[in-house]
Amino acid sequence: MTPVWAAVWAAAGAVLVLVAVWADAHARARRLALFRCRIGPPVSRWRRRSRWRVGRRRAGWAGDALLVTSGFGRLFLTPVASGVPRAATVQPLEPRRVRRLGPSPVVVQLTADDGSSLEIAVPGDCAEAVVGPFLAAARSEQPRAPRERGA
Repeated sequence: MTPVWAAVWAAAGAVLVLVAVWADAHARARRLALFRCRIGPPVSRWRRRSRWRVGRRRAGWAGDALLVTSGFGRLFLTPVASGVPRAATVQPLEPRRVRRLGPSPVVVQLTADDGSSLEIAVPGDCAEAVVGPFLAAARSEQPRAPRERGA
């Protein structure tokens, strides 16, 4: 076999491996119902503005653990947080504070396994997805309870 054909077969094999890895990551994204987000440190008294991570990520809940895409080509999933503080609510965020998340982004504070906290910003239509299994924190403006007729 000539060196040219060896290079062609090696390139074809590399393409097939990349397609298989991409297809697996795409199937995993569909299974977990991933949503777009940006992750940043929580705002505290002495730091009013948090610095959001440079890249936009995708994240999803698997049980009570938040998995965030990471690594080369975002092909890996890293567990980040496992809880929402009791008094946490989904708060609206100014669109210019965090970029590329649409006109009405929202933010929620999460607690990591090591006890540290972080904020995650998502588009407004993904507000229910970011709280995942912790539905009590879903919205600060809860709808009114329905009333019975005649009451």
